[in-house]
Amino acid sequence: MTPDPTPDDVRELLGAYALDALDPDERAQVDALLLTDASARAELHELEHAAAWLGHASLRPPVGAWDAIAADVERDLAADRPGPSAPRQGPKRISRWLVAAAAVVALAIGAVGVFTLVDGTSSSDSVATQYEAARRDPSARAVTLRSADGAYSARAVVLRDRTGFLAGASMPVPRAGRSLQLWSITPDGPVSVGLLRGADVQRFRVADATTALAITNEPRGGSPAPTGAPVVEGTLPAAQ
Repeated sequence: MTPDPTPDDVRELLGAYALDALDPDERAQVDALLLTDASARAELHELEHAAAWLGHASLRPPVGAWDAIAADVERDLAADRPGPSAPRQGPKRISRWLVAAAAVVALAIGAVGVFTLVDGTSSSDSVATQYEAARRDPSARAVTLRSADGAYSARAVVLRDRTGFLAGASMPVPRAGRSLQLWSITPDGPVSVGLLRGADVQRFRVADATTALAITNEPRGGSPAPTGAPVVEGTLPAAQ
């Protein structure tokens, strides 16, 4: 008789749950865990955001990250490989491990929860210098994002290659468990760009066909789609 799974066993299914890769019995087990475990709900929220990012991301994770995942999966399979008379794990289960790992990679490399750095440089001085150069680029599109009452604002510049910079943000401080999230507004709807990390100049990459930018107040870790009205928003000028 197969023993009942422990909470830790069920928690390991969260990545596959976020990608809808569980059978009905396993999904029911995760549903039961989520009803009583707030930390599991928070972890699932971040994984679902990672899964949403994977659907529209234009940047690929580093090769080393995928190599590390492949090695981990192979070690797990080798450790759990049955003998000649034991049942083998089916391809469906192995596929779940892989798709769950993909969601975890998206979180691990910072694709979710932070702005995507264009060239890997994290120096705020360097980004500020690039922002000033972008402001002087005649082909750049500049916009001021404002709240409806004028109390909050931020400046943004978007270059032809879709690299963007956000500066001069005067925003409300999110309460505990909340994050400010930047969105590309496109004809197909909002696309998450990332989470604000403070008042420093920040670099990001907008989605294709972006016509406006908006910042919303979301649950910690961000959301795959806006859950409320924008704190600030602004329409980008047409590309020259």
